[in-house]
Amino acid sequence: MTSRPMLCAASLALALVAPGCRRAGDRNLVMAAPVQAGGAPAASASAAMGPALRLAPSVRSRWTGMKIGVIDLTQRQEATYLVSRGQDFTLPGGSLTFRILALVPDFTLDNGVITSRSDAPQNPAAQVLITEHGHQLYRGWLFARFPDSQPFEHPRYAIRLLELEPSSPR
Repeated sequence: MTSRPMLCAASLALALVAPGCRRAGDRNLVMAAPVQAGGAPAASASAAMGPALRLAPSVRSRWTGMKIGVIDLTQRQEATYLVSRGQDFTLPGGSLTFRILALVPDFTLDNGVITSRSDAPQNPAAQVLITEHGHQLYRGWLFARFPDSQPFEHPRYAIRLLELEPSSPR
């Protein structure tokens, strides 16, 4: 169950990020609310739709995946995995499946719009869908700089975003 302090921390982290810029011609995507185990919306998800997501095409095409750190709390083992955009990734020997919905290298929220201040990974974030045995557990954001701000909780796994993967080395 999602705790109220964790949800408050996630809201505070989103509110504290510096303002970003808007670019003409950006496509809008919608940020969905976190979901508790069993598919029920989280208590703080009173609004069905969250902030719009606007990313320049060059930013969208630059990032193709993310590295996540997964801690198996029962085995006390940590592993790093690469999750590619456009492909579902299931943990080896596990039941959690990840799908990337959006990758934002320099996350900022300004006037209800999520965007990236730059193409550089200064404040990396990934919007993800996490399922277990086909049931949605979480649909929300992971933040590399604020790993404790996301309300995803699981009895066996702790998940954190380590970094975004670029489409080609620079």
